[in-house]
Amino acid sequence: MVAHCFGFTVANAPAQAFALLLVSFARGDQPLGSCTLYPRLPGATASTFTSAAGSALLGLALPNASALVGTVLVAQWGVLAPGGPALGIAVASDGLFVVVGA
Repeated sequence: MVAHCFGFTVANAPAQAFALLLVSFARGDQPLGSCTLYPRLPGATASTFTSAAGSALLGLALPNASALVGTVLVAQWGVLAPGGPALGIAVASDGLFVVVGA
């Protein structure tokens, strides 16, 4: 997967809502209301808005560097949703665990 682009997708989220993607190099497993925040903090973030269908996509390009092979990425989406299970203000996706080059 080195020197490729891939995307992080969220679906079935609230429509036209603010969405935040958090990506980290390690797993943190921190409680967040009745949800779990899987990426360890601090991490890199990117934001967008979901579509009218409740989906969003953010891409990530990986450089052609063999040193990245075996690197672990832990990612998770959070989407604003009043009354949601994440502290009453959001919903959280499942965690995604990626191993570069696998």
